[in-house]
Amino acid sequence: MVIGSNPTARHSQMNARHNWRNCSQLMRMTCRIPHGEKSGLINPEQSPRKFIRRRSTRSAFTLIEMIVATILLFVGVVAAMMCISAATKNTSIASEYTTAALLAQQHLAETEANTDQISPGETQGQFDGENTNFRWQQNIESDSTTPVYKVTLTVTWPSGVNTRSAQFVTFINAPPSASGTTAN
Repeated sequence: MVIGSNPTARHSQMNARHNWRNCSQLMRMTCRIPHGEKSGLINPEQSPRKFIRRRSTRSAFTLIEMIVATILLFVGVVAAMMCISAATKNTSIASEYTTAALLAQQHLAETEANTDQISPGETQGQFDGENTNFRWQQNIESDSTTPVYKVTLTVTWPSGVNTRSAQFVTFINAPPSASGTTAN
């Protein structure tokens, strides 16, 4: 019997050609070999058509995307550095105000401890020790109707190119007079 005259053999040859054509047209890298034999890679030498390479489906960043990402990163880093710088400066200023408040509290406590030496008027001076750059100005006011002194203490200090100041106000009872009564 001749192979070409057998309709079953002819049909299987056509199916084999048809399967190979479909595989190369769909550009698949793996394909079933005709008649259920082992599957494997298509060999370009065995394929009736030229082997066609598939385009890579890997995604990658373009140059423009990389430039935009770099610019955004740069802007973020600069903004973070500016925030850190501002926070450091504000912390330093807050520390100066805290020192001024502590010095004012100390000076007002000394003034209150020596009430017999209080007299209305204005005095000024400089703090001692490591705080010599802090200066004070004190204004004492009295009212003839009440035995209370109003003490206003202003502390000033240099801070960079600026001069900062803080003002503190307290009231101190007038000392008893020599006759044993309070001053009116």
